[in-house]
Amino acid sequence: MVRAGLTAERVTVAGAELADDVGLDQVTMSQVARRLGVKDASLYTHVRSLKDLRGRIALLAADEKSILIAEATAGRAGKDALVAFANAWRQYAHQHPGRYMATQTPIQIDPELAAKAPGPRRAVELTYGMLRGYGLAEPDLTDAVRLLRSTFHGFVALEAAGGFAHERSPQRSWTRALDALHTLLEHWPPVPRRSPLMTDPTIGSLRVNGATLHYEVRGEGPLLLLIPGGTGGAASFDGIVDDLAAEYTVATYDPRGMSRSTLDEPDAEQQVAEHADDAFRMLELLSPGEPARVFGVSSGAITVLHLLTAHPECIARVVVHEPPVVEVLPDAAEHRALIARVQDTFRTRGLMPAMAVFAAGLKKDGDTTEPKAELKLPPQAAARAEQTMANLPYFVGRIVPGLMSYTPDIRRLEGLSDRLVLTGGQESRGELPYRSAAFLAERLGMDLRHFPGGHTGLTTHPAEFGELLRKAFRASI
Repeated sequence: MVRAGLTAERVTVAGAELADDVGLDQVTMSQVARRLGVKDASLYTHVRSLKDLRGRIALLAADEKSILIAEATAGRAGKDALVAFANAWRQYAHQHPGRYMATQTPIQIDPELAAKAPGPRRAVELTYGMLRGYGLAEPDLTDAVRLLRSTFHGFVALEAAGGFAHERSPQRSWTRALDALHTLLEHWPPVPRRSPLMTDPTIGSLRVNGATLHYEVRGEGPLLLLIPGGTGGAASFDGIVDDLAAEYTVATYDPRGMSRSTLDEPDAEQQVAEHADDAFRMLELLSPGEPARVFGVSSGAITVLHLLTAHPECIARVVVHEPPVVEVLPDAAEHRALIARVQDTFRTRGLMPAMAVFAAGLKKDGDTTEPKAELKLPPQAAARAEQTMANLPYFVGRIVPGLMSYTPDIRRLEGLSDRLVLTGGQESRGELPYRSAAFLAERLGMDLRHFPGGHTGLTTHPAEFGELLRKAFRASI
C-alpha cells in the first residue's frame, strides 16, 4: 500500500491523468485511490470531495495551459501571436483532453484555492494582452474574448468527437479559421451608429487652478478626450464627435481662456504644464482609475505631449496632429524670432497684422502669399467663424508665445512611444507644424501617419479625418 508522500498535489495530478485517460465525467474517488494504491478514505485527508478534486484539476489545467500559451506567444504580436496562442490552446486540448475539459466546464472551485492559483489570472492577462495588440478596448475586448473562446473550443470539441468527416483536412480548416479571425480582429466592426438624439451632450464645468473649464460629454464606452488647438474650442470637433460617440465616451472642452472656459486673471501667462494639468483633471473626473485615449491637434497636441510624459499612468494611447513644437527643429532660433515678431507686431500694430506675420511664418519654404482658391467649409465650421475671431487676441497674445516655446521631453517620449501616434496633413508637407511633427517622429524613430487635408484637415475633411482617427486608436502601433 503506497501511502508515503501522499499530498493534495499528488492526488490532483493522479485525478488529472485519470481524466485524460477516461474523461473528466468518469473520474471517481475510488478510481483515483486505485491509481495511487491507497484506500479511498486516505484521499479525504487531502481533498474534501470529488467536487473539490475536479476544482483542483481545473486549476492545475489552467496553470499548465497558460504556461504553454505564454511560452508560445512570447515576443510575438499581431497575427503571429494569435496563431501561436491558438495552436498552443489546441495542442493542450489534444494532449490533455480530460483536464482541458475541466477548464471549459463550470466547476465550483474553493475560493481560497482559486485566489492563490496563478493559472486563471494568467490566462485572462494573456488573452486580453494579445487582443489589445489589435487596438481593441472594452466592451469590444470582452466580445472578442468570447468569440475566440467559442471558436477555439468549438473546433477542438468537434475535432475530438470526430465531427469533421469531410475529406478536407481539419488542419487546413483550422488555418483558414485563424486567417479569418485575424482579418476580423484587424477590422473589428464599430458599434452601429446611433441617432443624433442619443449623442446630445451632457454639459458641465470643472474648476481647475486659475480657471473654470466648460466641457461636454457624449456617447458610451471607454473615454476619448479631444483637446482642440488654435481658436476653435470644443466646437472644432463638431464634425467628428457624433461618429466617435458611437463607440466611445467622448469628452471635449474649451481650453482655459477660450470661448466658455474663463480665466480668473484674463492677462495671466499661459504655460503648457498648466494646460496639461487641466486635461489631467478632466481625465480624473471622467475616467478615474482607467487609462484613457486622448487626441490633440495643433496647440492642443502640444498639451497632449506634456500630458503623456507627466501622467503616463492615465493614458492608454494618444494621437497628436501636427504639434508645432518648433524647439525640436534644427532652425529653432528662426522660429523663436518669428514668435517674437508676432508679439511685437501685435503690441505695436494690432491683431490682423500680427496674424499676417504669423501665417507667413507657418508657410512652407518657397510658398507664395497668394491666396488659395476658396475652400467651402462644412456648415458647422462656417458657423464657428464669429467665435474664432473672438478668441484670436487671446490666441495670438497668450497661446502662441506660451505653448510654441515648449520643448518636449524626448527621452520620456521615447520610453512612451508605444502609446504615441504622430500625424501630419497630406497637404501640409513643408509647413512649420508639419515639419515639427515629422522631425519629432524622426527623433523618436517612428512613422508619421498622414491624415486628409492640411493642418486644419479636421475642419475641411471631417468624415475622412474622423475615420482615420478611429483606426489610429484601434490599430497596433
